[in-house]
Amino acid sequence: MNAAESAIHKQSPRWQDVRAKAIDATFDADRRRAGERVALVFRWLFLIVIGALNNLNPHSGPEAKVIIDAVLFGWAVLNVTVQVLLVRGYRPGKQFSLTTMVLDIFFAAAVVYLSDGFNSPFFLALFLAVITTAVRFGATASFLSALVISFLYLFIGGSFTPTNFYIDPNATIGKMFLFLVVALSTGYMTRELERERRAAVERAAQADSLRELSMNLVSDTDIKDVFDVLVDHAVQMTTAEHGRVIVSSQDGFSVVAAANRDGKETVPETEVLDEHQLTQAASTGEAVFSSERKNMVVPIASSDGATVLVSLIQTGSTFTNQDLFAVDALTGSSAVPVANALRFQRSRQEATTDGLTGLVNAREFRRRLDAAFARPDRRDVPLSLLLIDYDHFKSVNDQLGHQHGDDMAVMSSPSSCTMQTAPPHSAWLTGSSTQCMRPRSRPFPVNT
Repeated sequence: MNAAESAIHKQSPRWQDVRAKAIDATFDADRRRAGERVALVFRWLFLIVIGALNNLNPHSGPEAKVIIDAVLFGWAVLNVTVQVLLVRGYRPGKQFSLTTMVLDIFFAAAVVYLSDGFNSPFFLALFLAVITTAVRFGATASFLSALVISFLYLFIGGSFTPTNFYIDPNATIGKMFLFLVVALSTGYMTRELERERRAAVERAAQADSLRELSMNLVSDTDIKDVFDVLVDHAVQMTTAEHGRVIVSSQDGFSVVAAANRDGKETVPETEVLDEHQLTQAASTGEAVFSSERKNMVVPIASSDGATVLVSLIQTGSTFTNQDLFAVDALTGSSAVPVANALRFQRSRQEATTDGLTGLVNAREFRRRLDAAFARPDRRDVPLSLLLIDYDHFKSVNDQLGHQHGDDMAVMSSPSSCTMQTAPPHSAWLTGSSTQCMRPRSRPFPVNT
């Protein structure tokens, strides 16, 4: 059952991306509504400016002013209608935005056409459609609308006053080029704002998920599984291929949990740890990157002289600041359950190891030996067992004292089970004997 649930979890997409997409889909209508509000403000601004220029122009006749005022009145009616809909809570879609964009182009072209074409002082009205299109649909749509507006400006200006284009072509072409420049600049600014908005949405989704994760770690997760859950989420939240939780203490570094991304091979247990990087992260309390930014170590919590570190590894690309932000947020939200898990880890270590030699005690060694014999592939996997008894150990205690006997036990116990391949499970059984077990290996050499 657990294996099936794990497989389903690995096949599913990154959980924070799913949550971010859901939030982004919810905010999509609000984004279009914000675009229409921006268009509403610009539309009122252009109507006021063009209306003032039309009625204060001494070179324009009363009949021409009335015609332009009629077009501006129709444009204002459109703006009032849009404003009423937005105030009443209407959420505009693509068709609504396309309709308002086409109507903006129509009214702006009508104002230019009815007021001297190329010589019209109201060609600024065409910029309204360019700017609002960028806000509604982005840079590409704004550039395409600028091309259409440039063609319309050339057509309506040339058909109304065709001689002007040949008299001063530079001014006309310059205005058309200005449409494209405004479209590109406004579109790219809108794209940057949209990118920042999406980043904010993703971070909000991560924060929401991290809050739920922190609650689950405290309430639902067994304390012995906290490290496994933590490193699994750290790998899934970043671009890492492998991840490990490492406890740094006075005795050295020990790996307490590991996780891998979907389809990636397991991190070899014999892989050498970068102790310099781990020591730097544990001593400074800050995240440390490798020189190639392919390895990242982030400290989580410290307790009783021990520090929990998350080490993430990848080979295909490099870690980014976004990865660091995600891991920092994860570690910050899980600091309390991790500190409790660290205390549990230390208590379990004290209960299963010998305080003098640091090797596991007889009870824990027998448990591991029973687990090795209970494996379903026991007959296919070799198992080596070595029992070492120290001669004259009691005479050392009697003649030199128990302190020398303890020193002898401490110095001999690590070296007695040193292997050239996978590290064995070593145990201090009695006052003068050590037992070593090495799964998945050939028998111990005779000269051991």
